[in-house]
Amino acid sequence: MKTKKEKIKIGLRDQIILFKQLGFFLKSGTPLNDCLNLAAASLLPKNSRRRLLDRLQEDVAAGMPFYQSLGRHMTLSVSLSAIIESGEGSGTLRQSLERCGQELVKKDLNRKKILSALTYPAAIAVLAFALTGGMVFAIFPKIRPLLESMHTALPLPTRVLIFISDAPTHHWLIVLVIIISVGISITAVVKLKTFRLFITAMLNNLSIVVPILNNIVKDQILSIFTGTMAVLINAGMPMPAGLERSRPGNMVYAEVIELVRFDVESGSKISQALSRHPRLFPETMVQLIRAAESSGSLIETLSFLSDYFQNEYEELVKKWSSLLEPMLMVVMGFAVGFIALAMILPIYALSQTVGAIH
Repeated sequence: MKTKKEKIKIGLRDQIILFKQLGFFLKSGTPLNDCLNLAAASLLPKNSRRRLLDRLQEDVAAGMPFYQSLGRHMTLSVSLSAIIESGEGSGTLRQSLERCGQELVKKDLNRKKILSALTYPAAIAVLAFALTGGMVFAIFPKIRPLLESMHTALPLPTRVLIFISDAPTHHWLIVLVIIISVGISITAVVKLKTFRLFITAMLNNLSIVVPILNNIVKDQILSIFTGTMAVLINAGMPMPAGLERSRPGNMVYAEVIELVRFDVESGSKISQALSRHPRLFPETMVQLIRAAESSGSLIETLSFLSDYFQNEYEELVKKWSSLLEPMLMVVMGFAVGFIALAMILPIYALSQTVGAIH
């Protein structure tokens, strides 16, 4: 009995190289099986991309469709799998692979831009954490005996600071309970499928309604959705099938696009179906698609919308990441100010008392 092989984990950069290489080789008219051989020739046998190419070659030589073999041996998004399937069916596999490479490059650039934008705020956050931790656990214990020797009621900020500094020793049970609770929660999210789906659904819903975040999430989802639809329709895939294969990972959008697909199958135009969900699909997008349906330029309009939403997404990420820096500086200043206040207030109160006596 033939055992099922585990999927090969292949990084984003390797996926980009894979699709770009195969698209380049196919452009010269080389058969797909030979293209797979050429792509694997320069790689070591233990390389993950080489192992994937060897498996793909075996399946293609045995007559299996390329998109099925890809889905069998590597984790591929539904939209990319649909692009490759439509390209293989319509004889435009080279263009489909190149499109997949472009989508993955876009994804890689988005990830790098987000990481780059968050690097400085993250450094500020780490600095603030280290500074407040040093003040609480290194500096404050040295002046604490002086504060406690005053034999007066300490201000609330000072008492809060004393509680925090005592937490690792005097309140270790509370700290232990918190750590265990967090560990159990993380394990439940990772291991329990039902709980993981519940958390995912909750986060997906929040990402659509939380101010600022919702615009960023919507622009990214709509960019991928319209771009994938343009490719699938251009490859000859019927509209309902294209909608089904273009559903994004966000559960809210996936459910609504399923309703849109049902409406289109029932005879509605896609613009009419989308207009029934104004919370998720902007009016401008619906109007452009409606005009494109009338003029017969739906593919071009969907491609334009994909680029438009991508640009909007990048601008929003850049804008809010730059605003995050001063916000973190304010939080850092508040934390340091609170600690300084907790140290100074008792001394100030004592000096006032001494001044009144004299």
